[in-house]
Amino acid sequence: MENLFNKLDDLGEKAEYLDQKLKSLVEENAVLKQKVRSLEQKLESKDEELAKASEQVNTIQLARKLSGDFDSTEAVEELKKKINQYIREIDHTLRLIGD
Repeated sequence: MENLFNKLDDLGEKAEYLDQKLKSLVEENAVLKQKVRSLEQKLESKDEELAKASEQVNTIQLARKLSGDFDSTEAVEELKKKINQYIREIDHTLRLIGD
C-alpha cells in the first residue's frame, strides 16, 4: 500500500512539474509570437522603403535620360508611361479616400 502512495506522490510531482513546464512554454510562445509580429512589421516597413527607393532610382534614371536626350522617343514613351502610372495611383488613392 505504501508503494502505491509513493507512486501517487511521484505521479503528483511529475504532473506539477509538467504543469509548470506547460505554463513556462505558453509564456515563451506568447513572447515569441509578439517578436514574430514585430519583425514582420519591420520587414513590411523595410519592403516599403525599398520599393520607394527603387521608384526614386527609376525616376532619377528617367530624368537623366531625358536631360541628355529629350528627342528620344523611347525616353518620351517611358515618361508617358510613368506619368500614367502616377495618375492611376492617384486615382486609386482618391477612390480609397472616398470610400
